[in-house]
Amino acid sequence: MEEKKTPGLTVTEEPGGMIRKRLLDFDGTLLLDETVLPHDDLIRFTDRTLKEYMRQLNEIEMHSLFAESLDVSEQYYRDAVAKCYAVADSFREDFPEAYFFTRSALDRASENRDDGSALFLLQNGMRMMNAARTLYFTRVRMRNVMEVCFGNTEGMTQRERWEHTVGIYPQLKNYGFSVDGSEEKSSSEHEIKSLMELYIFELCAVLRSGKRIARCQYCWRYFVPKANKKTDYCDRKWSGGSTCKKTGRQARAGTVLPSKTPFPLPPGTSLWRATSPLTPGVILRPCSSSTSARRTRNGGQSRRRSGSWTPSRGR
Repeated sequence: MEEKKTPGLTVTEEPGGMIRKRLLDFDGTLLLDETVLPHDDLIRFTDRTLKEYMRQLNEIEMHSLFAESLDVSEQYYRDAVAKCYAVADSFREDFPEAYFFTRSALDRASENRDDGSALFLLQNGMRMMNAARTLYFTRVRMRNVMEVCFGNTEGMTQRERWEHTVGIYPQLKNYGFSVDGSEEKSSSEHEIKSLMELYIFELCAVLRSGKRIARCQYCWRYFVPKANKKTDYCDRKWSGGSTCKKTGRQARAGTVLPSKTPFPLPPGTSLWRATSPLTPGVILRPCSSSTSARRTRNGGQSRRRSGSWTPSRGR
């Protein structure tokens, strides 16, 4: 039977706790067809390097469109929109899921009707920028969720982890995914509507399986323990041949001080006091700098602003 050509992402549960991700682009082109262990995919997502992406977001945030000015340039608006779409397109090959859902969010924002005012350019430009932040917001939220679910819950059952997590983030229940498999027996294929929904699905798939995710109490990275017993340290190797398991135990026992921490700490902060969980519900945003007031100088068409509305870069 021929598979459907509707654009979008579907995930199908496979034997052995694996999931198959199949993504069709807006023109029906197959962008992704892979079978992965949800544990590995979640960990890969949280560890993914986003340096270039954050640079692009900062460039958009500091765009001349959002500078304080009496006149709002239509050319600046078009340029900012183009940069937002460029952010999405940059993920097409390396991270097609982020490409698709960021592009979808941008398309929805671009459908807003232009009323010819300067306020539209500013407000819709801000909507486009927030659409380009889809990946950023998703990862911050998932890191918060994973901190609660896996950060200090070794020793809990998978069900206890879920109950602990939804006790802090009750909105996770709205996605309708089960952790006991009862709902998935009737339908093993799911149409995913957002990047956040994809990783919540994978989180529930992890909690349905016999394999666990744990957070190393030395390097703070997530890993899949090899044994069923409580595991506090991963087997990551450090310079000199030592491992987190060996050095972490020694550091906790006080027999050796870690010669090199795996992440930078504020001056005067110890390794163990830096492990306090994130505040539930907090959504971090990129830092923004104040902008100086300047008028458009590109010579293109512009619209005069009325009132004292100033774009809020953090929203």
